[in-house]
Parts: sequence; C-alpha cells; structure tokens
Amino acid sequence: MTRIALWCVLGVTVCAFAWVGTRGALAAYHLQKAQTAAGALQRTVLSSPEESQPALNAIEEDTAAAYALTHDPVWRVTEGLPWVGPHLAAVSTAAASLNDVVLNVAGPLAEVAPNALQAMTPSGGAFDVDTLAALGADARAAANAARSSSDALAAVNEDILVAPLASVMSKADDTMATLAGATEALANAVELLPPMLGAEGPRDYLVVFQNDAEWRSLGGLTGSLLQMHTDNGAVTIWDQSSATSMTQYPKPILDLGTDLASIYDGKPARFAHNLTQIPDFALDAEIAREFWSRDKNVDVNGVLSLDTTALSYLLDATGPVQLETGDTLTSDNAVSLLLNEVYARYPEPADQDRFFESATSAVFEKLLSGAAKPSALLSALQKAGSEHRLHIWNAEPEEQSVLDDTTLQGQLPTSNATKSSFGVYFNDGTGSKLDYFMNAGANAQWCQRVSGGNSSAALHVEVSSEVPADVASLPAYVTGVGAPGSGIGRNGLSVGGTQPGVARTVTYVYLPEGALLSDVEASSGTATEVGFHDGRRVVLWDVNIAPGETATLDLTTNTPTGPELGVQMTPVLNEIDPSQLAVSCPDVP
Repeated sequence: MTRIALWCVLGVTVCAFAWVGTRGALAAYHLQKAQTAAGALQRTVLSSPEESQPALNAIEEDTAAAYALTHDPVWRVTEGLPWVGPHLAAVSTAAASLNDVVLNVAGPLAEVAPNALQAMTPSGGAFDVDTLAALGADARAAANAARSSSDALAAVNEDILVAPLASVMSKADDTMATLAGATEALANAVELLPPMLGAEGPRDYLVVFQNDAEWRSLGGLTGSLLQMHTDNGAVTIWDQSSATSMTQYPKPILDLGTDLASIYDGKPARFAHNLTQIPDFALDAEIAREFWSRDKNVDVNGVLSLDTTALSYLLDATGPVQLETGDTLTSDNAVSLLLNEVYARYPEPADQDRFFESATSAVFEKLLSGAAKPSALLSALQKAGSEHRLHIWNAEPEEQSVLDDTTLQGQLPTSNATKSSFGVYFNDGTGSKLDYFMNAGANAQWCQRVSGGNSSAALHVEVSSEVPADVASLPAYVTGVGAPGSGIGRNGLSVGGTQPGVARTVTYVYLPEGALLSDVEASSGTATEVGFHDGRRVVLWDVNIAPGETATLDLTTNTPTGPELGVQMTPVLNEIDPSQLAVSCPDVP
C-alpha cells in the first residue's frame, strides 16, 4: 500500500511538473510577444497616440493568455517549492504586471493621450486648460497603475533566477519602468499645467536660462531671465533681463544659514549670475524670486530653469527659429552658437546679452505659436528633465508636491534604504567661458561591504581641458581676461587670477547622508572638508587646469550601506563616460 502511495505521489509530481513546464513554456512565449508589443505601445502612445490601438490589441491577447497559464491552482501550489518556486513566481508576476498594464494603463492612456496632447498645443498663444483639467483623474490613475506594475516587477530578485529567465525579467523590468516614467510625466503635466497656465487666476513665472560654458552646480551661470504671464491658458512674455543688469548686493538678500554661508560665502544670494551655485533648486528658486521681486517689483508664482542643451532639445520640437540678427537657430547649432561663437562675434557683453535675450524669446514665441508637435515637446522636456537640465519650483505647496521625487525638483543627492548617493558639482572659478572646452566625469563603487553597518565607498572625479593651445585666438570674454578697465580681469589675469587658457575649477563634493570622510587625495589643487549642508558633509576641491591637462580627485568614505551606490553630477556639455573612469579602493587589511 505504501509503495502504491509513493508511486501515486511520484506520478502526480511528474504530471504536475509536466503541466507546469508546458504551461510555463507557453506563458514565456506569450510574455515575450507581449513585452515586444508593450515596447511598441510605449513608443507610440505619446508620439502617435492614434496608432497605439494596434499595439494595445496585440498585447491584450498575449497578456490574458500568459496570466491564465500562470494562475491556475497547480501553478500556484508549485510556486511554493524550493528552487523552482521563485522562477515560477517571477513568470507569474511578469504576466500579472503586463496584464495589469492592459487593463488599467494602456486602455485609459490610449484614450487620455490624444486629447491631452491636443490640449497642450497652443492656439493663438493659449492652451485648452479646461480639457487638461478634465483629464487629470484618468491620467493619474493610469500613472499609478503603471507604477504599481513596475514596482512589482522591480521587486523580483533576478539574482536567484537562471540566466535566460533573468534576462527576460530584466528586459520586462526596463520596459515597465520606461512606460511608468512616460505615464508619470504625462499625468504630472496634465495635473500641473491648468493652474500654472492661469486656469484658477493669473500667474507669473520666472524662467532662468543657464549658460553651460561657465559651470555652476546645477548647470551653468545665469545668463538671462524671462517673466511669463499666464491667464486662463493664455501665455505672454512680460519682461526680460540679463543677469548682468540685475542688482548686485553687498550682503545676501536671503538668510542662507551659517552652514551655507561658510561654504558659498553668500555669493548665490548676492549675484544673479550665481543663482544655481547651490545644488538645491528649491532654495535657488526662492533666491531668484527675491532678486526679481526687488528689481522688478513682481512676486512670481514659480521659477523654471533650463540650460542651453535643454534649449536645443526644445528646438528639436519647434524646428528652426529665425532670429532678429538673421541667424537661424537650430537644435544642431544652438550649443555652439550660444556658448562659443557669439563671443567672437560680439566682444561687448551688452551685445552678447541682447543676442541671448533675442534667441530665448524667439524660441519661446515659436513654442507658444503652436509650431511644436506636442509629443515631440513632451519628449524634449522629459529628456531634459532626466538629464537634470530642467528644474521647476512652484510657490504653491500642493502643486510643488506633485513634483516630489522627480528630477525636476533639483534636490540634493538622496540616500535611503536602497541607495547611497554622492553629489559632484562643478563651478567655474575663472570668470570665463572655458567650460565649453572642458570634460568632466565621476564614478563610485563599494570597496568593502558590511551587512547592517557602515561600508567603505570610493569616488573618483576627473576633469580635463581641451582648451585650444593657441589661447590668443580666443575672445577675451571666453578666457576671462580683458583690457584694463574692462572689469573682466586685471594685469593679464582672469577674474580668478589665472593665466589665459587656465581654467580654475571649484568642485563641491557632497558625501552620502551619514557618511564620514576617510581619505582624500587630489592630483593637483587642494581638497578639504569645508562644512555641512542639510546633513551632508561637503568637500571642496579647488584646482587650476591648463590646456591639455587632466586633474583627478579620489576619496573614500565610511558610508551607510545601501544596495546601490550612485553619483549625481552637474550636467556638463562634455561628460566623461563613468565606465571609463577607474575607481581606486585603498588596501583593506
């Protein structure tokens, strides 16, 4: 009797594994088809929403089949077995997540996107804020569902899966993360745009344009500022100014506190050029708002900031823009024209400022004319945001909360239970535009991991100069060295006291929250810990870099352990690929 029972158990087990194996193979087939279709849907739902229905139809049949195949009683019981169980659970999780996308995300999104994108297209300088407001709830529901499905896939431990399945899960994870990001961007836009565009009453916003040729922590020095007025969807440019023409103050116009005052010497709150020197856009925006209030007697409702590279992305959406000077500004020539060529053409700073103001206002006027395809504009804004080239601060706390944990906030590097982050922020100390020719990059890695405690982490920072050896060919405003009396430099030196062509680079390195500095070594210049900012230790590296030279900084820290180690860095024009930067860990006894 016992033998018969054993044979029965064995028979049932074999049948169960055969059942699960067959259904698993079929489910994997349907999942791969659905994943391919999901990628196509992600590409079309925002770019060409009218073409998204075929992709949606292709997903529906496959996700429903994969879900049914992986959620029968035999499959669910088998998930509890050792080794094979996690693999089966991963497949059923992927099936459920993709099926949820069809039921709760793709369908609503395919209906919301066309109307939302159409409402985002201005007609006669005005946006359809009523339509946008009506779509808010559906767009947010789709974004929440996409995030929930993405989180479910991200929670699967791919390390314990066999290689082929781990690869499939990784691709599915990436697809869902991308789709979740796209739906979140759309939902945020639909939710924020109506009030920001004056649906509930007139608003004013300050737009800060950063010049990447002279580094500041969040991008570049402030070149020009523009005030936008919104009223029931209508947008007009009310005022514009260069940072040079803004009042310079002997003392900070806002109290930065003792810690920041010691690190930055109060300069961000004294000179409009330095508005983004502190790598915390919420604070920078309040300073910018105060500058504008004092100089223009207008209290703006929010502040936006973008750099020249982000402006070139907008030109991808608008197409070429004709300037008053006769120039044609395009996505291909915007960076070189605005950050380099203009200085050779216009030796006088006032003429340069007029050119910048003309270019920025021309781009915004074309945007408001409705020339940009909404999907292309949303894509440009999403790209600029992901690269930390676009920041938004809203004076209304409820509206600002919509931007929580997005790259648009320009926050300090975050460290939590899942990630420890360094911050590396470059600033020009020369008073020049030499950073157009500079390269910079950073990379970090764990050196020694301690479970449940502090671990050793190392950071490598590298800056190199491709400033032309023939610096005499560069305009004085680029090298930062001017004629006597120009106010640009004295005695043939730049404002920073360097010889022509030598770039003084001031780098602020923020350690992860709770981290302690163990060791620091600079190939040249000086590097020292200078204080705290919001619970983060700050190391200042001050170095002069001649044409053709490279300078490096290496430091190690005692850092609270997180599964990931990241670096948040100034968005520079010429970033060195982090994978090409070797991180040096000290010998561990």
